[in-house]
Amino acid sequence: MSRSKTTAITAMVLVALAAIIYVLFQGDDADAVPTASQVEERSMSPFCPGLTIAECPHGQSIALRREIADKVQKGWTNAEIDDWLVANYGESILGSPRDPLTRIAPVVLLIAGLGAVLAIGRGRAPTVEPAGLTAGEQQTIEADLADFREDYSE
Repeated sequence: MSRSKTTAITAMVLVALAAIIYVLFQGDDADAVPTASQVEERSMSPFCPGLTIAECPHGQSIALRREIADKVQKGWTNAEIDDWLVANYGESILGSPRDPLTRIAPVVLLIAGLGAVLAIGRGRAPTVEPAGLTAGEQQTIEADLADFREDYSE
């Protein structure tokens, strides 16, 4: 495969990966009214470290689930519920950062790093200079390599 085809394919893969990551990390619509289970599954429990509110068996977590259900029933949006949770329990209750750029930045940096490694790697392709060959032998090798590249470049 030619270098330009490889570069084009690599660029397309990176763009597709970035688009997929953007969609996955978009987060909840701030103005939408969630279900109680959506809030409980995305929010960390202040009573059971490392568990979400949905997973925590603590009595206070059960009471918090009832409060969340009440707010959902009243039509509170994702943003309103998150603001209330943060005001009462601190920023760490949110399972992930609010700013989508904070969630996407590490992935973008990873993709950029992979792109840089690929670009640097291509620029350092070893060149082999056959030593001690006659002109006829060198022509035969070059012809064989050209045939090989044609056969496997498609």
